[in-house]
Amino acid sequence: MQNMKFKNNVKIFRKVKNTLHFIEIALIVIGTGYLFLSYTRFLIWEQNTTFNKINSHPNKLAIIYRKDCIRCKKTLPSLMAKHALDRKYVYIINVNNLTKKQLKELDVNSTPVFRLKKISYDTIDQRKIQTLWSISK
Repeated sequence: MQNMKFKNNVKIFRKVKNTLHFIEIALIVIGTGYLFLSYTRFLIWEQNTTFNKINSHPNKLAIIYRKDCIRCKKTLPSLMAKHALDRKYVYIINVNNLTKKQLKELDVNSTPVFRLKKISYDTIDQRKIQTLWSISK
């Protein structure tokens, strides 16, 4: 009798363990997909952004970054992950794709720069960035 209870408990334990294992795998797949989505959006936005688009649509947020910038690496990944499912479209451009004249016109001295309504904000303050993101069109 005691042996029968033990076998039933082992079966229940195995079922729970298998269920938890399945849930762990599902969460890993969902998390990876979410990160992939945010990175893909970043790449698409960057590929479709030009200097002329930034100037002709001043009410859209433009993010000007440099690939090897430490401040950009601290700010942009969390920003993109946070807004991966937003319907909003922003412009993203690498400073290496701009001329010195264009950089001066966009008022870029250091990166990242968030540009909205023809004003450039050289900031990594998350509250300020969130405000700019929310008021952009």
